[in-house]
Amino acid sequence: MLMRQRRFRKSDERCPSTMTSVRDITRGLVGVLAAWGLAVGAVGCGDLSQEDLLFRAGIPVKGAVAVVPPGTEAEVDDALASSARQAMEENCDGDLLCETRNLARGFNGLTFFLLDIVDAISALPPSERSPGRRVWGPHFDAEQGSTFRFEMVRSDDGATFAFCLHARRGFVARAPAVDCSVEADDDSGLQLVLSGSFSPSGIVGDAARQGAGTMTLFSERLNRLNGEARFARQVDFAFDNRDQATAIHLDLLGTTVDDVDRDAAYDFVRDDTGSGTLAFDVFADLVPSDAVLQRRQLERIRLRAAWNEALAGHAIGVVDGGNAGDRTFTLEQCWDASLARVYSRDVDDVEVGSIDACLVAAPAVDG
Repeated sequence: MLMRQRRFRKSDERCPSTMTSVRDITRGLVGVLAAWGLAVGAVGCGDLSQEDLLFRAGIPVKGAVAVVPPGTEAEVDDALASSARQAMEENCDGDLLCETRNLARGFNGLTFFLLDIVDAISALPPSERSPGRRVWGPHFDAEQGSTFRFEMVRSDDGATFAFCLHARRGFVARAPAVDCSVEADDDSGLQLVLSGSFSPSGIVGDAARQGAGTMTLFSERLNRLNGEARFARQVDFAFDNRDQATAIHLDLLGTTVDDVDRDAAYDFVRDDTGSGTLAFDVFADLVPSDAVLQRRQLERIRLRAAWNEALAGHAIGVVDGGNAGDRTFTLEQCWDASLARVYSRDVDDVEVGSIDACLVAAPAVDG
């Protein structure tokens, strides 16, 4: 079971643990990718031409898609500097700011891992070079028994780079029929597991790795090929980090909760001052049925957070629908610039502190 459940009691002020389900999905996907052995070691760029380096500028870096809510700045900086993996998950016990950090860690763990793979592959000399196109592989990792192929295509106007990653278990010597339009190649067995596009905001220096783009992870295909349980059918990313700001949207399509599929969505926005917002929507079974034989239903969980440039913020968590019926369970919390909680309201509307201590307006919880 992917999304960890626990029964949500009206007297229980803790935030449902299923709000960290993105991390559970991430842990599974990263584990599958690691088992495939696609993350090649660090290599230099000494054998790359200037044109090859231009193609590398068309690949987004981790900083382009980093989710950085208050309290995660240092660990994200460490990850960007050292290719470090996810920070440890916190035991939140109803702390909504803590939940936003755990959600960010789950998201960053997945996207950083994917971009580490792409960055390491593209640092190797291309196997094929042609105008507007580069191909790496098929490369076979004998230690892990896996083959991968990465391709990039530059648009006619030079503004956008499309890319795709194919992979399979076992050895593949050649794959002449494979390109980014091929989802599955019967001859080689290679299957598309990652595709995307990126429009860099420049081609010189650091700006070359800023811009806007999309990525799609075909996680069901990846998991099926590897013989693993399904975590989500597909993960879609859209991101824009131009002008020192970051906007990210994530869709988890076909996330499974006890064999029931529901989609999840995640949005993160951070401007050039450091202020930002986060929104997360997912379905999970939190509220028990009142009848023994009543059909199982999933409740909707919505988490919203907003913070200012000093990192003081305001968060709301809402559970409704499903077996909650016409009831709505709401948690509300605020924290100051030191990240200390200054106000809270539990599901019974019991308040601790004063709402006047909140320095940021309550984020809207729509729908």
